[in-house]
Amino acid sequence: MKSYSILFVRPDNSRAELVAELQQETDCHWTTVEVDCNPGGGDTWPPESALSTSASHDAVLIQVPEYCPVADFATVVVELIRAHPDTLLFLLIDATRVDIVRSLSDICACGLLLPDIMTPPYMACRIRNEINRRRLQQDLHEANTFTSQVIGSAGEGIMVIDTDRRVVIWNRAMERLTGVASSKVLGHKAYEAMPIMAEHDMANAVQRALWGETDPTCDVRFRGRDSERTIWLTATFGPHRDTDGRIIGVIGLLHDVTQRKEAELAIRHMAFHDALTGLPNRRTFRERMSEAQANADRYEHSFAVMAVDLDRFKEVNDTYGHEAGDLLLCLFVERLKAQLRKGDLLARMGGDEFVLLLPEVKGEADVEPVAAKIVESLSEPFVIEGKEVTMTASIGYAIHPDDGHGSQDLFRRADRAMYRAKEAGRNRYCRSVPG
Repeated sequence: MKSYSILFVRPDNSRAELVAELQQETDCHWTTVEVDCNPGGGDTWPPESALSTSASHDAVLIQVPEYCPVADFATVVVELIRAHPDTLLFLLIDATRVDIVRSLSDICACGLLLPDIMTPPYMACRIRNEINRRRLQQDLHEANTFTSQVIGSAGEGIMVIDTDRRVVIWNRAMERLTGVASSKVLGHKAYEAMPIMAEHDMANAVQRALWGETDPTCDVRFRGRDSERTIWLTATFGPHRDTDGRIIGVIGLLHDVTQRKEAELAIRHMAFHDALTGLPNRRTFRERMSEAQANADRYEHSFAVMAVDLDRFKEVNDTYGHEAGDLLLCLFVERLKAQLRKGDLLARMGGDEFVLLLPEVKGEADVEPVAAKIVESLSEPFVIEGKEVTMTASIGYAIHPDDGHGSQDLFRRADRAMYRAKEAGRNRYCRSVPG
C-alpha cells in the first residue's frame, strides 16, 4: 500500500504530545504548517495560504484553536471544502466545545476528531479508514473511466443488456454499425434498435448467455438505419455477472465481418461455378444430378439429361481469337437460359461443352421441345466485334428410367447421343438409343 501523507495545520504547539502519538499511530508522513492566530483577530483563520499544498497530500488535519478567532468557524470550514473539494478534511477539536462541534457535525461528521472522548489509536484508525475509502473511490472512478474509454474507443461493437433485454451500454462502434445513437437506445429494448435481436439466431444466443453459457456466437446479416448496405456481423455473447456471481444481463461483442464473409462466398462460388460464364460447374452438376436421381426414385417420376456442344467452335477461336470466343460462349449461355424451364439447371462442363438437367419430366413430350427450342434459338447469328457469327449446336439427351438407371449412365448415354447428332450433320438433336 502506498504510504500516506497528511498536511497538519495548527495554531500552536499546545497539543504536541497528542499529535506525536497520532503521528506514531498513523505511521505516515506529516507536513506541519503552524499559523499563529489572535483571539478576536477576524475571520481569516486558517488563511488560504496554509492549504496551498493540500492537493499533494492524502488528507488535511486542522487543529481548531482553543480560542477560535473566527466568529462562525463552520462557515469557514464550508468555504474550505468548497475551495478544496477533493481534499479529505479532519478537524481536531474537543467535544466539550459543544457549539462549534454541533455546527460542524452536519458538515464533516466523519472528519471530527474529538481527543477528549477518542483515543489516539481510534482517531488514527478513522484517518486511515477515510483515506483508504477515498483512495478506493478514486481507484474505482479511474477504473470506471478507463473501462468507459476502452469500451468507447473499441473497434468492435459492445453492448450490455439486462435480463429484460434493455440496453445498459451501447458504445460508439455500435452507433456506427446500427446508425442508432446511444442516447436513443439506452434503457430501451435492444430489438428496437436492432430488430435482428428478436430473430432466432440472435435471440437464441442471448438466451444461452442468460443461462450461463460462455461465448455463444452467430453470424447474421444486418442493415442499419438509413443505410442501403447490408453487412455481415459476428455476434458473440456472454453472461454479465455481479460481484456475487449472479447473472444480471448479457455482454455482446459485434464485429463487422462483411469482407471475410464476401470472400468466403466468393471462394465458395468459385468452387461450384464456372469462372467465365458464372454457370454451375461439373462438381455442382454431379451433386444436382444425384439429387435428381434420389427424388425420381422417391417420387417415381422421370428426369432428363441433355448434352449440348457447339459446332465448329474452334474455328471461331482461330478466326477471331480467344477473347472473341469467350464472348461468344457468354452470349450463347444467355440465349440458352432464355429457353429453360423453371427448375432446369444449365452447367458448363468445360470448353464448349454444356449440360442441361431437367429434374422432373413426364417423358419425351417434355424433353424434345426444349432441345428444339435451343436449336431454333441459334438460327439468329451472334454479333462479335461488329461482325455476325453463325453458330449451331449438337444436342443429345437421355431420359430416366427408360434410357438409363444411374445418373452417370444417363450422362454417358446423353453424351453419346450428342456425338450421333454431330455425325448426322450437326445443328440437331438426338435421343439416346438402347444399348
